[in-house]
Amino acid sequence: MTKNIKDQQHSEDTVIDLYKMAQIAGKKWPKLLLVIILFSIICFFGTVFLIPKKYTASSKVIIVAKNDNSSQSISYTEVETAQKLTATYTKIMQSEAISDIVIKNLNLDKLDYDNKTYNKVVSVTAEGTTEVMNISATTEDPQLSADIANEVVNVFTKQIYDIMQIENITVLNTAKVPTTASSPSVLKNTAFGALIGFLIDGFWVFFITMHDTKLKTEEDIKEVLDYPVIGIIPEFKIGKNTGDTY
Repeated sequence: MTKNIKDQQHSEDTVIDLYKMAQIAGKKWPKLLLVIILFSIICFFGTVFLIPKKYTASSKVIIVAKNDNSSQSISYTEVETAQKLTATYTKIMQSEAISDIVIKNLNLDKLDYDNKTYNKVVSVTAEGTTEVMNISATTEDPQLSADIANEVVNVFTKQIYDIMQIENITVLNTAKVPTTASSPSVLKNTAFGALIGFLIDGFWVFFITMHDTKLKTEEDIKEVLDYPVIGIIPEFKIGKNTGDTY
């Protein structure tokens, strides 16, 4: 029984605190809104003028399932084998066996490229459970992004026979020079700035609520002092121009 009373009191205190927070937020909403707008503007201009734009170019290849000479159809096992090869081919494209040649052919060593830098720029992914592989390159230069993506495919299709002793790669499409930046996202960063402003507003209102010790209503007096209120003296002003309150 005692526990239920304490839980009920705790619940009431929580409701009262939330109500006070809502009251404070209602009174200070212009300042709270200003904080949200301010952080949104900061993130917007920071994204537009401070963060370098990056461009992504992509090419696609497919691992072709090889059928034997006695049949014109391709078995499920052959398709499944081709799908499993995507993981192996991904590792090969990210290895120095491919990156060193790509860097050499495009003179990327002048830009201080090594295998680590190459793997930050080049991304190789399989599209779902298909045999299609997407090779993309992301740099601050749209032309360079397209050149790297295409060169990775060119080098890989030439080197894969020496590495795996098989030829089962077909190029679906080559990378084109991107005309729009892939990152950063102005909309997402601006929304993130608004979220930061909203969180700061929340902490600010919470801090004010927790440190507000003023007794403002009859209920506050009863709750804190645990005495009945005998009477209330209204606030009134004396004088026309003094503005004094008694």
